[in-house]
Amino acid sequence: MNQDLADIRSLDHLLRSLYTILKNEKDPETRYAERTIGRMGNNIGIALSDELADLCELYTILKADYKSLFPPRSGLTDFYIRREDAFLQCRLNADYKNILSQIKEILDRH
Repeated sequence: MNQDLADIRSLDHLLRSLYTILKNEKDPETRYAERTIGRMGNNIGIALSDELADLCELYTILKADYKSLFPPRSGLTDFYIRREDAFLQCRLNADYKNILSQIKEILDRH
């Protein structure tokens, strides 16, 4: 149970980071993702404030929401950070992909 709670807190932090990236890029194609990530954060906040929250049910909801961010076209499937500076662009996209990888890793454990 403690690992579940630690994972929820880590997931909350990662989702906030992902939301910040998407919001700062101001890509109209990611609005759905921004709303979905916001809802995921709200669900995590509710669960963290309720000692009796069913974390298994929360993970099921979070997985479904996360999966919806990657339809065959649009969403986060085609999202890419663009910059004039190629080195900066490469670093930002690596950070972005690392966040996605960590989120997936946590959700796959549950």
